Amino acid sequence: MMWAIGLRTVNAVKNRCHRGFTVLEILVAMLLIALFLAIAIPTFRSLTRVQLKETANQLLGLIRDTYSKAALSNKAHRIVFDMDAGRYWVEVSNDQVHLSEEEDGEEGGKLGIFQNEDKDKKYAKPPAFKPDEGEFGVKQQLPNGIRFWGFWADYMNERARSGEAALYFFPDGYTQEAQITLTDDEAGEHVLTLVTQPLTGEVVIENIEPEIEK
Repeated sequence: MMWAIGLRTVNAVKNRCHRGFTVLEILVAMLLIALFLAIAIPTFRSLTRVQLKETANQLLGLIRDTYSKAALSNKAHRIVFDMDAGRYWVEVSNDQVHLSEEEDGEEGGKLGIFQNEDKDKKYAKPPAFKPDEGEFGVKQQLPNGIRFWGFWADYMNERARSGEAALYFFPDGYTQEAQITLTDDEAGEHVLTLVTQPLTGEVVIENIEPEIEK
């Protein structure tokens, strides 16, 4: 008896497989998939938003620590941002470093970072930097889904979107006015920007990419 019931069940499954799925069954399956995606996508976006905020706070802490380290060690430091690879790290220089105040041609703007070896020379050679000892000098990778969207510092005429750029910290307790923008999407529609205060080393996080004051 049980054998006969089992045989009928197997035959029913075989017949069902042969005839395929009905339109109603396909619609139900598609509806279930759509409901799953409707729940999963907002949850994923929520997780990346949290990750973006955590990454911004980590960079905020690094900027403050590097500002203090430059002042206490009496050595110039910089945070290097590799915007293409999504990495950042801290470097230090034993040279006497200063930010040139000379104007660069008709467009104006600062020439950049130089050694303070010969004040009679208009163009001094760039200082030598090397990775800082300890964990600060180790290259840190941004989390998956987070990327650098833009970087600007007050020695730059335009915001950088690719390549390497650096935020400098000087031994006299001064850093640069800068904007480091992070995003968690391809188009940069959702961003957080770290804005540095030159005299205090404080950092403000804004949920936009501020305009650069010319």
